Amino acid sequence: MATSAAAEPGTDFWRETFSGADVTSNVWLLYSGVTLAPTSDIYGDGVRFRAAGGYGQYRYSGHRAGDPKDKRREFKATLTYAEALLGYQKRFGELTAKAFVGVAAIDHTILPDDPIAAGGLLTQGLEYGVKGVLELWLNLGSDAWTSLDTSWTSAHQTYAARWRLGYRLLPTVSVGAEAALNGNAISGNDVLEDGSRREPLRPQGRLGIFARYEWNGGEVSISGGLANDAYDFGSTGGFNKAYGTINWLTRF
Repeated sequence: MATSAAAEPGTDFWRETFSGADVTSNVWLLYSGVTLAPTSDIYGDGVRFRAAGGYGQYRYSGHRAGDPKDKRREFKATLTYAEALLGYQKRFGELTAKAFVGVAAIDHTILPDDPIAAGGLLTQGLEYGVKGVLELWLNLGSDAWTSLDTSWTSAHQTYAARWRLGYRLLPTVSVGAEAALNGNAISGNDVLEDGSRREPLRPQGRLGIFARYEWNGGEVSISGGLANDAYDFGSTGGFNKAYGTINWLTRF
């Protein structure tokens, strides 16, 4: 989840570390990672190595097959992930593009047991898979920029995308709007063992604002806004949950 950065040639930085936190009312995640540029400085064209990992928890509830009609079970889950990626960065004028491919491992551990055949959460257990990442940064003149970060892995069919549009109040300070979508592109049997219908696994959408401060050796950004609750099964509510994020990136 590293933040894309505008190109600043002429530095000797070839390492980049990042860490951050992501919080909603029933989900939290901490993550960190490192990107290495062995063939150039961190802003130049060349090969990239990236390794990252994270840990978080989330809570959810839902009706399960065989339970009384109005009963909803409560669950608590932990999420752990790790990834190792090989990529390349290339500049095309004002556009900087990074593409990565590699492997990822994602583990969802749920307590108490949530049987999938009874309508339980489909993302359970440890899965390994291929992962792809594409990150784009485009300067829109001297005062504005836009970025798009996307990823997908076959581990639990997990995908994520975040778009930002920023305006530079100062050369080092940006504010703007963001939108994001996170989810798992998997589905189980629609009809459960008692003949009832499975509640679908929904993606989480986000709409918010952010502020970003950058300096020659790094950046820090915070964001917040509204999101839907991907784990509130049976709910038809919209953007009724608040979210907040913070990300710190250092180059050396």
